[in-house]
Amino acid sequence: MKNGSLPIDPEKIAEKLAAEYRLKRTESRDDADVTVAIGPENADPWITIVSEIFDEDLEKSCSIAKALSEEYRTEAIAISCFDSDYLCLNLLDAQNNVDVWAACGCFPEGKAPRRSNIAAWKVYIPDVEAMRRVMRERYDFAEECLGGLEEILLLPEAQGQVCVDFAGPEQGYRCWYYTAETAGTGGTPTTIRPASYSRNIGFDWYSYAGFHNIAAASRGAGVLFSGKAVTSGNVDIREAWIEIKDKRGKLTGVPIEWKYKYQGRIENRICTGNPVELKKVTLSDGEQGFYGEAPDVRFLETNWDGLPMSKARRIYYDREILIRFYAIRKCPEGVSPGSLKVTLIPLQNPEGRGTHEAEFRD
Repeated sequence: MKNGSLPIDPEKIAEKLAAEYRLKRTESRDDADVTVAIGPENADPWITIVSEIFDEDLEKSCSIAKALSEEYRTEAIAISCFDSDYLCLNLLDAQNNVDVWAACGCFPEGKAPRRSNIAAWKVYIPDVEAMRRVMRERYDFAEECLGGLEEILLLPEAQGQVCVDFAGPEQGYRCWYYTAETAGTGGTPTTIRPASYSRNIGFDWYSYAGFHNIAAASRGAGVLFSGKAVTSGNVDIREAWIEIKDKRGKLTGVPIEWKYKYQGRIENRICTGNPVELKKVTLSDGEQGFYGEAPDVRFLETNWDGLPMSKARRIYYDREILIRFYAIRKCPEGVSPGSLKVTLIPLQNPEGRGTHEAEFRD
């Protein structure tokens, strides 16, 4: 947003952006689910506003830029970049009913949101032809065009490219931090759901199955391996552990060495996890299984409904829970061992368990 005749109140802007969501102010950067960063200090003529509130959401970025232009009677530019393939700038000047577009690169999926019209920028820049040349040039990464636009727009490249992860007090930005309120779970106890397509089950390397908690926090986890592969005696599960992060995104537990299959190769890696000591059990329906518990595992409350899109996506991946395990084939090569069920059980709400079921891959 361009500095204009009206004084800009950064804190008011941050609070207004946060008001749309279930967000509560916090002073702790480490505890924050959402950050609003405004700056850098003494920037002129443009100040930059970045936040997960509109990151990766083109429509919201443009609507916020328009609202700021209206409120402060000045120009605002929404800058969005898609996978470094396509960068677009939407210039808004509400006082003069101006809404113009410029783009660089190719939109990665389907039709571009709007057609570029650089000629319409002529009132706001000194050299339309120079801007046109910059935007038409080929770049390895579309955002590189912001370097060529620096003198044309009087917008420093660093401000145009900055994202919320690199806009902190250290870079001269004022920051406001928010946590997501817990109302979204509605008091529902810990409930586990298998993460779609998040599994890789085979022999001679550590397999995994992914899960999410979609409700309230709790402590204590059980892990059950069952299904035809186990009951028939075709498979032994020798080791298992739970890989889970804390709210800061740091893995909890102890270092564990394991074999990982990547692009057909077996690699030795060190990871951090919560070991589960497995015992052979007989289930109520007569099926056989391997069961163990990790009483210190803490399920975080996962409440991405109503969060900004980029933050919801980040939480979805950051809070995925993985059960990693090592399976031993007991049946001859070429014989299908049958399917394996991998179940994650919250000990404080066993009814909220979630299960992956899959065939083994060789």
